[in-house]
Amino acid sequence: MYSHSPTVFRTYRFDAFEVDTRSGELRQNGARIPLQDVPFRLLAALLERPGDVCSRDELRNEIWPAEVHLDFEGALATAARKVRQALGDSSHAPRFIETLPGRGFRFIGEVNVVPEEQGLPQTVHMVPSARRRFPVWTTAALLAGLAVTVLVVWNVRGRMAGAAKSAPIRSIAVLPLENLSANPDQEYFADGMTDAVTTELGRISGFDKVIAWQSMKGYKKTLKPLAAIARELDVDALVQGSVQREGTQIRIATKLFRTRQEKQLWAWSYDRDAREVLSLQREVAEVIAREVHRTVAASQANPGANQPTVNPEAYDLYLRGKNYYEFGSGKTKYYNSIQLLERSIALAPEFFQPYTVLARAHLELYWGRFDRHVSHREAALAAAQKALHLQPRSAEAHWVMGRVHQYGYLDQSRALKAFETARSLDPNDPNVHLGIGAAKRRLGMIHEAVPFLERAVSLNPKSGVCLFTLGETYSLMRKFDDGDRLLQQSLLFAPSNLYYPRRAWFALLAGRPDLAREILAEARELGQSGSPMVYYSYELDLWSGDFGKALESLSSVTEEMLNVSQGGDGRQIPKDLLMANALFLAGSNAEARFRYQQACRTLEEKIRIEPSEDHDLYFGPLGIAYAGLKRKQEALEAGRKAISLCPVSRDALRNESHRRDMARIYVMVGEPDEALKELDYLLSIPSEISTYALMNDPTWAPLKTSKGLQDLVRKYGH
Repeated sequence: MYSHSPTVFRTYRFDAFEVDTRSGELRQNGARIPLQDVPFRLLAALLERPGDVCSRDELRNEIWPAEVHLDFEGALATAARKVRQALGDSSHAPRFIETLPGRGFRFIGEVNVVPEEQGLPQTVHMVPSARRRFPVWTTAALLAGLAVTVLVVWNVRGRMAGAAKSAPIRSIAVLPLENLSANPDQEYFADGMTDAVTTELGRISGFDKVIAWQSMKGYKKTLKPLAAIARELDVDALVQGSVQREGTQIRIATKLFRTRQEKQLWAWSYDRDAREVLSLQREVAEVIAREVHRTVAASQANPGANQPTVNPEAYDLYLRGKNYYEFGSGKTKYYNSIQLLERSIALAPEFFQPYTVLARAHLELYWGRFDRHVSHREAALAAAQKALHLQPRSAEAHWVMGRVHQYGYLDQSRALKAFETARSLDPNDPNVHLGIGAAKRRLGMIHEAVPFLERAVSLNPKSGVCLFTLGETYSLMRKFDDGDRLLQQSLLFAPSNLYYPRRAWFALLAGRPDLAREILAEARELGQSGSPMVYYSYELDLWSGDFGKALESLSSVTEEMLNVSQGGDGRQIPKDLLMANALFLAGSNAEARFRYQQACRTLEEKIRIEPSEDHDLYFGPLGIAYAGLKRKQEALEAGRKAISLCPVSRDALRNESHRRDMARIYVMVGEPDEALKELDYLLSIPSEISTYALMNDPTWAPLKTSKGLQDLVRKYGH
């Protein structure tokens, strides 16, 4: 799509704006306008062909080659909206960017192109004019062990020594390795090698920060120069390279760039037999580390060192299974992943890495309620145990075991212990820090969780889940402005049908109903749907007093239970219960009673057939349904049962939602003093209750004139 020479950058000028592809900046009348990477690439792509229609497929291939697992249409619409906001443009009356429904986008403004001077490349594309093929290796070369070939680009060793001493490289990122294999379908192999080299670098002592592979995927085929990428990631150095697989041979070429001087320091090339892929990944990382004077300790050797060779077919099946797990869609991706991983294990039962992904796939089927059967939980535990048996010093294996404890068995203490062990083995793995933060949240230590979640964002700054989890945590602490900033950022990388409504919910708790409505409207415009969207739209309508609209939003729901996922607790609420609450508030008592009865039947059946570890999720809503039917004693018993089944020590987030249910039950059965005690407790801890909620959620309307509620509002402020 683009015609740029790899060593030529351009400045595009239109109206009062300039787009500088060398610096990666958008300016208006000389003043820099912040614009993130994906929107910037979209704008640059449109400016490359002013007046031409850039199809959605073309934009997808150029901007999201490694992120097709995301909601592409939503991500593209979000990027276009961000560009229009930066330019002060409108989709309804465009001056610059025109949308052609079903086709793509077109830049309709007048553009002047100013070529810049040629010089040393700041972004080095490693795509040759024709696909290289391996030279014919002789038998003598093979017998020599396919030794590492050093490619001396210039007399770098002397130059590098002085530079390294004057400015130590403490942070680094690996750009996506280019796939130079003859088969473009080998992209997953190049991605897997990038991920592995990044992981190996993270295990090496001396680096303060190694950016996670997940945050680097978006830089495939980027127009941004290396200096701009380094600024975005806040790193001292970048590694760039390529990988080529032909038959039983692998070649990796790597280059190291110091971003401050914008200089290439050295380049290496490695030729290996495919069976040596594990030791190759370790060697690449160790050579990079030594060249920047980081210490490679024997205790930090790659677990692959104990298994220097692996069946190439088994490794390929592992990468394909992992690719399905990460980039597939729906629950079928987990089943496809499991099938490929089991084939890999059958070929190489001592290769530990397939077991880690196998455990994750089974766990997702169980925890994500795609297939809530204990056999998946047991299979996840068995796979994690096998991985640890094979590689007891693998950070990845300990992290996976922590997730099994955390989400499979709700054993947060054992999970935290496993995560801490993983951190001692790999201090630069963002998933480990995210796991520690998540475990501390669920143990009720939310303030202690924050530094670990912030570290996870630092290591993986373009991860939707890291940004969302930290943003949600700030919001639970009622730091709503900080939380909203992070929640908004998370939508750039993961525009999901959960993240949008959760951001809207916290805006509502913060007393910003207009922002909440705007967020939900934007989500609908992008085609977002599903239970969380319905539920939080319903809540907004209830708070606004529009009970008819709240009921209307539920009428389109065909599911018996709505998954509202408050705080990631897997919370499910019967549609009938939500309708009953709205009908009761609207004064339709007879119809509300009927719906409460239906909700009781549904929840009682769930408790009868669902695993016992889920029963706490149903007793709270059941107590509310009983209260609606004036069955006071049963309502109180059900609410207290939910709390006793899931105390803070088991899962503080789920316990918090049960305490909110209990407060609601007390209000409904005429126990205002007890309700106020629960609300006082909830306001004293990070929770999904705010003083604005007390004054505006109709649930608490019976308390509104009480002195106790006014005292709570004064005590905790707005």
